[in-house]
Amino acid sequence: MATEKQTEAKPQGTYVYCVMPTAIAAKESKGLGPPIDASAKLRTVRGDGLTALVSDAMRAQYDPSRANIGAHERVVREACAHGDGLPMRFGTVAKDDGAVQSFLREKHEVLEKAIEQLHGRVELALKVFWDTNAILREILSEDEELQAMREALRDQPEAETHDQRVELGRRVTEAMEQKRQAEAGRILERLGPKATELDEQGLMNDTMVLNAAFLVDEKKLDAFDDEVNAIGAEQQGRLTFKYAGPLPPYSFVKIVIPKAKQQG
Repeated sequence: MATEKQTEAKPQGTYVYCVMPTAIAAKESKGLGPPIDASAKLRTVRGDGLTALVSDAMRAQYDPSRANIGAHERVVREACAHGDGLPMRFGTVAKDDGAVQSFLREKHEVLEKAIEQLHGRVELALKVFWDTNAILREILSEDEELQAMREALRDQPEAETHDQRVELGRRVTEAMEQKRQAEAGRILERLGPKATELDEQGLMNDTMVLNAAFLVDEKKLDAFDDEVNAIGAEQQGRLTFKYAGPLPPYSFVKIVIPKAKQQG
């Protein structure tokens, strides 16, 4: 009786989680994980005093699903618990182990300097949102001219007042953007001095006021937390804060491993 030939999927590259000094890297990776691919195993690649925690990449690209991102972050978090480490961005796939080893050697000085700069520091992520309807009411209450324009158009036919409505919309949008920048600026003015570095990131939607990551000394975490809590209490009912951390300093690692080329 003929049997169906079993074929195993071949790795598409080497998935890289983080880079650490070999002296403090975990000697065994069995206690970490599981890796992003259930069929793979975590292992280390060493080069010139540095160690990368890796696993076989069964895909050249990974969808940013909650499961995939969660697996990546879990491995990085557990590895960095052993000591200083540079977290690689989600989805970092090198050509193979040799490419990772070459990266460790060629970028040795840059990597060591980055590890030194991030020593004893963590990332705190802050996302701030507002209720656009509430802020619109606030803007209208502060600007009598806009309020008068809106009232004058309330019962007028839309077709006959199209240009005026467009102008009103433009001015309201401009006022909201000015207020958003002002709100974000006030928050950053208070939190920025308590951080070593700031990475202001793109806004995801119209309700977002601020999307920022802060690099903070571990010894100053309580002071930073207190300031975030104080601002949140002051802005209760106006702004909503989503605050996460401490995290490995993803946003402050700009070193990138050359990606593996997709096959086919």
